[in-house]
Amino acid sequence: MIRLFIALLLAAPPAWASHEDFGFGARSSAMGDAMTAAGDDPGAVVYNPALASGITTQEIMLGARRASLAPVGPVRHDQVEVAAATPLNSFPWRGAISLHGWATKIDAMPLGSAMDPALPGNFPNPTNDPTFDGAHPGLFQPSLDRSLGLTYATHGWRETDNGIVDLGVTLKALTRAGRALNGSVAKAGVDIGMIYRIRERYALAFSAINVNGPRTDIGGLPDRAPVMVRLGVAQNTRGFTMALDAVKREGSQGRQAGYSVGAGLERWVHTGRIGTVALRAGLNMGRASKAGSLGVGWRALGAQVDYAALAPIESGSRWGHAVSLVFRFGSWDPDREFERLLGSEIRYRQELAHALDTAEVKQWKLAEELRRLRRSLEDLQAELNTRAQGEADAQQRYRAAKEKIRDLEIKEQEAQRSLEALEKDRKVIVEQSKEVLFREDWRAYQKQKLQGIPDIVLLERVKQLLRQYKDTGADLSEANQELRRLLLNLQNPQ
Repeated sequence: MIRLFIALLLAAPPAWASHEDFGFGARSSAMGDAMTAAGDDPGAVVYNPALASGITTQEIMLGARRASLAPVGPVRHDQVEVAAATPLNSFPWRGAISLHGWATKIDAMPLGSAMDPALPGNFPNPTNDPTFDGAHPGLFQPSLDRSLGLTYATHGWRETDNGIVDLGVTLKALTRAGRALNGSVAKAGVDIGMIYRIRERYALAFSAINVNGPRTDIGGLPDRAPVMVRLGVAQNTRGFTMALDAVKREGSQGRQAGYSVGAGLERWVHTGRIGTVALRAGLNMGRASKAGSLGVGWRALGAQVDYAALAPIESGSRWGHAVSLVFRFGSWDPDREFERLLGSEIRYRQELAHALDTAEVKQWKLAEELRRLRRSLEDLQAELNTRAQGEADAQQRYRAAKEKIRDLEIKEQEAQRSLEALEKDRKVIVEQSKEVLFREDWRAYQKQKLQGIPDIVLLERVKQLLRQYKDTGADLSEANQELRRLLLNLQNPQ
């Protein structure tokens, strides 16, 4: 792998390529095609097969674009795109697969050329491109390129102290039809990629596209799908996504091998009523092409619509446009769900606090009544002691007082029993609240587990729950079993 990467960076020869990297999806175009580490839709695997590891729901994507500029230089093209992806949760193939395809119609002449390229010797350089060699008539032939690929990516392939590493591979069928030469050819291509996600905020990625360099010669004209190496980095923080890509590609469209750098910025804004809106901007700078881009997106109820406008900085003035539509089945709005769960938890804790306050008030009132009865009993007992030797009516009063004392003792016993019962009820309420709180936290842990959180993170969470609810009366058997399972998994990784 290292030798392949170095060879592609340092010794990529010139070639006249088919199946250029015109992009895939309006989101990528709006962010300067800086998608090697920042893609999040089914079509992002065109930039890096390992990006399919982030797929958690079934998704379908449709897109179309018309532009006069590409990373290889000015070239008019129309493209339609389709992609679908689904996660795989069964061992040992835990990850995701993506099926994607596109068809691109490429015009015969570079943008701005007024010369007929079919005539011998007429190979103009209309944009004064320093990488244009002007010596290959085949590069001007109109063509229709198609690609159909199947991608598999791991999910949690390797875990480190700081993040997760995932790998991806794409097998694809490439076809090219020369509309002027009445010929066609089909070849197989291979893409590979890797991504390292660090603490859910940063991502580093590498991919190699068309690593086998499939040839697509038509009518005796040499042609091949270009080998490309992409390096990317991305950061997500406070609703912002920032991405940066560096690309090394073989020569294409009559140009020498070159480099390009793409940068993109994305900001999601939650409106609360009409869904979530995205604002995007990007810049792609290369030897033969320099362009800026702006885009917007809207997401609600599992659907997402994206649009991008592509503005050439040089090599032409005609703007390009891209639009795409993504459907995510079984997806949910995490912000709304979090607010609902948080509101329910707040209401429950308020009711629990009210019940505890009520029990404490009743306990205080009964304690005050018990103290008052005891004071009365002490006063009556003192009175009996002073009048024990009194007159006959004193005997009667004595008996009456004794009966009253007996009644007071009965009331005291009843009050004592009521106090003990309330104390027991208060303890039961406290224990029940601990049990309910543990169950709420355990359900939240189960959701995290289903989302593919690394075992090392899950282990720390289980330990925290065991420490928090120790000696509270909550049933911790499931947590103890989960702790043993995680320890075994970490000691014996698959």
